[in-house]
Amino acid sequence: MTIKTIRVWDLPTRLTHWLLFLLVTAAMVTGLSGGNLMEWHGRIGLGILGLLTSA
Repeated sequence: MTIKTIRVWDLPTRLTHWLLFLLVTAAMVTGLSGGNLMEWHGRIGLGILGLLTSA
């Protein structure tokens, strides 16, 4: 008897989840830091929005 492995998550799903994790982490860091990083916080938020709407 051979054991066949089945992948539950394909590559696009894995990339989407990892990108979402990284973007949310970056948004938290830039949001808590404040100052000039608030411009990046907004850009990262748009990236999160784009990632969620394309999923």
